[in-house]
Amino acid sequence: MADSPLSDSPYEVLGVSADADAAALRLAYRRALRRAHPDTGGDTARFDAVQRAWVLVGTPDARAAFDRGMSGANAAPTREAWAPTAPRRPRDSRPLARSYGHPGGLTRERYLDRIREWVGRGVEVPDPYDPALVRGAPRDIRHILADALVEEATARALSTLGIAYTIWHDVATDAAGPGLPPKLDHLVLGPTARGSTSAVSTPRSACSRRAPNRACR
Repeated sequence: MADSPLSDSPYEVLGVSADADAAALRLAYRRALRRAHPDTGGDTARFDAVQRAWVLVGTPDARAAFDRGMSGANAAPTREAWAPTAPRRPRDSRPLARSYGHPGGLTRERYLDRIREWVGRGVEVPDPYDPALVRGAPRDIRHILADALVEEATARALSTLGIAYTIWHDVATDAAGPGLPPKLDHLVLGPTARGSTSAVSTPRSACSRRAPNRACR
């Protein structure tokens, strides 16, 4: 399963709640497998997803490990997949683009506000990136976290453009359009064929709203 916060959990794939008992879980698995089987008009990709879901939660031990957010060959991602990470040194000596601002910063602030509001005012949230907490949150809150991850991945990709480029992240503006955060995720300044400077912006409307699990190209 993909490591995006928007990915369906095994329980969602099987069509049961996360607190379903073992009998209900097994029944849901059999029904989902029958509906998804290619020989009965189902879809191969869905059939594979149902089987992967069962691997994750089909036995008491596997289910307990998944609910704790433990990582394994087929397990859900740990908190490190979604929590902010410290800047890393490049693996090679190629000069990177000049970069300013905090990619994903405002979006992560929105996520933290919304997840704490959802949990409840006055309730302590020890780890807002705990996999069990994220998977249980409403989809719109998970979407905000997925947006932040896209912005950060895009920033890493843009940094490899080279020293001739300058990149600004989280630029305050209303240009993104109504209903969207008042910012551009990334503003890229680079050379043109005539030696002058051109600008390319990547507003959310052209980026994560279209492909929440992929970086802008």
